Parts: sequence; C-alpha cells; structure tokens
Amino acid sequence: GVALYLLAAVVLTLIPVNRDFQPDPNGVEIFVLDDPVHTDICVPRRNALFDWDTLVPQVDLEYGRKEFVGFGWGDKAFFMDVERWSDITLGGVLRSVFLPTPTAMHVIRYDRDPLSTPDVRAVKVSSAQYLALVDYIRSGFRLDAQGRVLPIDHPGYYGSDRFYEATGSYHLFRTCNCWTNQALKVAGVKTASWAPFPQCVLFHLPAPDRGR
Repeated sequence: GVALYLLAAVVLTLIPVNRDFQPDPNGVEIFVLDDPVHTDICVPRRNALFDWDTLVPQVDLEYGRKEFVGFGWGDKAFFMDVERWSDITLGGVLRSVFLPTPTAMHVIRYDRDPLSTPDVRAVKVSSAQYLALVDYIRSGFRLDAQGRVLPIDHPGYYGSDRFYEATGSYHLFRTCNCWTNQALKVAGVKTASWAPFPQCVLFHLPAPDRGR
C-alpha cells in the first residue's frame, strides 16, 4: 500500500496540469513556502485587486505592518499540538493520515520579501489568475453567518500568526500539500496533477530569482 501510494505520488507529480502556463511579467507575484512536510501559499497583503485585511484583519500591530501574508491549510490537531518536530507522535500522524480529520487555516504575516527565506518558489500570475487564487483561499475558511472568519483560541507560533477554522477534511489523499497544489491549479500555474508532499508541489515551479 505504501509503495503504491509513493509510486502514484511520483507519477502524478511528473504529469503536470496547466502545462501551457506562461508567467505574466507584469502580474502579481505569488510564492510557495515549504518546510520538510508542509507548504504555504504566500501573497501580497494588499494590492489593487484584493486587501486581505478585509478577511483576516491585522492583529498584533506591535509586530509592525506586514506586507505579505501566507496561508497554510491542514490537520487541526497537528497544528494545535505540534510546535516542534519533537512533538510529533506516531498516533497523531496515523490518525491524521488514515482518518478524515477536522482542519484549520494557519495565517502568518511577513514583513520581508518572501524571497529572503531559504525554501521558496515564486511565479507571477495575471490579475484574473490572482483573483481565482483569492477565491480559492477564501473558500478554505469556515465562516460564520455574517461571513466572518472564525478564529481558533490558540496563541500561534510566532506572534504574527493566527489559526482559523477551515473547510474540508484532511486525509491521505487530501493533505496540506494537496491544498497548496490545488491553489496553483486554480491559478492556472503549471503544477503536479497530485502533490501529497512538498517536493511534489515544488517540482514544476522555477527556482527563484534572488538577484533582483
């Protein structure tokens, strides 16, 4: 079973969608940030197309006005219980992988260009593609009757991040990286057909231009 899962991940990573995608040199730059097991989509905090403060208002102003905001969807219990890799337990991993589990959205604000982080990919998309991405990210939040996001009572990891209730369930075939990969699909970016691991998400994205 595990071998078949890994084989499917490799094959479906090598088969891209949106294979005719061409970056828009005058478009909106979006970023994919990754760590060993998880990826985030990072976008400008506000531009002429959308202001993310209208959905997730700025908090903790003592941390300054952040210019970029990252979104990571994933298993709620994992987000709540794992602050360091040493916090990971086999039982928690098996539960989140094999059983559909509740989800959360992790929102973190950055005051630096995401290209200054070690593990990042960047691509420019058109206005229409960016708005499609905005709609996709917004659809990941569970909202109250007034259309407002639902904060989770958790302090976050860094002070400039927060957790919110999310839509959908996390499971073996819809991981946090699948969510990020679907964001790229919706935005029309060339990406893997299926991407359960960070390496799958990054595979078709160009290396960043750090010399700008």
